[in-house]
Amino acid sequence: MGSVWLRNRLPVFDHEFEVFVEDVRRTDPNRELFWADECDELLAAARTALEEGRIGAGWRLLHAAERVSYRGLDVFDRTTPEGTVVNPRIETQSRLLLEQAREDLVGWRLRSVEALLTVDDDADRRVPNVDALAEAHRLIHERHEDVHLLRRSLLTQFEQLMFLGLGSGVAFLVLAALAEAGVDGLVSPFAATSNDVRSVGFAVFVVLAGVVGASIFGMRSLRTQPLSTQLSRMIERIHITAARGVVGGIAAGLFYFLLGIELLAQATPLPAVYIAVGFAAGYSERMVPAAVDQITAITGAGSSETDS
Repeated sequence: MGSVWLRNRLPVFDHEFEVFVEDVRRTDPNRELFWADECDELLAAARTALEEGRIGAGWRLLHAAERVSYRGLDVFDRTTPEGTVVNPRIETQSRLLLEQAREDLVGWRLRSVEALLTVDDDADRRVPNVDALAEAHRLIHERHEDVHLLRRSLLTQFEQLMFLGLGSGVAFLVLAALAEAGVDGLVSPFAATSNDVRSVGFAVFVVLAGVVGASIFGMRSLRTQPLSTQLSRMIERIHITAARGVVGGIAAGLFYFLLGIELLAQATPLPAVYIAVGFAAGYSERMVPAAVDQITAITGAGSSETDS
């Protein structure tokens, strides 16, 4: 949808910008329009990025063009008989950005935008100037880009966890089929008896169940992850996903060992219990993102951004 919106928005802004430049020329024929050339270059680069499939870059270039176009707004400044400078276009744009900020932002970004755009009767500046508009616009869309990057990171993590779960699940079924076919050293989890659960050939299925559980619980945890811009939330490298599977497998192996201790069990649990406990042990995968959060906090790599 980002591609569709950008493809629709670019020609509309092109037309709006042409009309705006003509208004500036009519208002002040001697006005220098170097900013208009800069805006045209940014729009051309945005169109190129769109055609090349670089949607994120296209949006950033379009937003930059919008900020550059603000440079022409001060030509509409007017001084009232009371000596107050008014500019209806800047005031309108300021109100729109302020309302957008109050809906989309919290924390330091919102406070900064309000300080830039709120009129102070005791100040010499009666209305926000074009620099204030551009900076407020940048803060709003910088936050939008942060959220977009995080959502893309979450999607990548989801895909990695899905493939981890799919791979370990397929491995479970393939090994089970080999065990059913009579391959030496493997004990089918579907035909194991209480006497078989102490063998290594059965333990491997418990560990695989832990990896499957880790991937499923990991995908579920992404659903409730806050849209924080902390660095630890942006990490999507494959070895983080692999660490989740390793932790789930180790936890499953540990519980497998504990269930086999005679002092902890009055009777040997059924094979299905071992598999179920191994799957549930995959919940321990949450230790990985928690550990990453702690490390980034200790090293000072995290962000103080509290938007959610």
